[in-house]
Amino acid sequence: MLVEPKLDEVVNGKRGMLTGIRACLDAQCLVSAVTLMFSSMDALAALTRPIGQQSTNGVVFREWATRFVKPKKSLACTSEDLWGARCGVLHLYSADSDHSAKKKARRIFFQWSAGPAASASKAIPPDSLVVSVEALHEAIERGVHEFIIASEMDDDVKSKVQCHLPSLLCYEPFPALAVTLAA
Repeated sequence: MLVEPKLDEVVNGKRGMLTGIRACLDAQCLVSAVTLMFSSMDALAALTRPIGQQSTNGVVFREWATRFVKPKKSLACTSEDLWGARCGVLHLYSADSDHSAKKKARRIFFQWSAGPAASASKAIPPDSLVVSVEALHEAIERGVHEFIIASEMDDDVKSKVQCHLPSLLCYEPFPALAVTLAA
């Protein structure tokens, strides 16, 4: 059933964004986890778009990433690199994107911290980055935490989130049906 979204529940709830990401990480579904990370960042960034702006865009995503994920510090990349990676992963299931093809962003390849190198079986182009999926996850979790605080403390962010939050999809699970079999 569709319900009124609450930001903390959407993000941290038992069926929230971060829970879904952790489930993919626990199952070692690297690309699925990265896809959910970029999708979550995209949806949360969209909450900070100007009031009255119907849809979001790369500028909104990059501003959100710069402010909350702090990619230069946490991942040694730029918000442009994250935007390119986001486009590649979400649209092509690839490290390639229009942004990287135009040399506006470096391609990002992901690997597990304790796993084999991303380049173990395939050469990574020299103008690319390799980022651990755990580092991306940590940066996003910290960024999301800071975003939630800003959504409560920063009047500009708070007003934008309050305006756009009702449009998010948020569902309650359906109740489990008890089935009894007669012997």
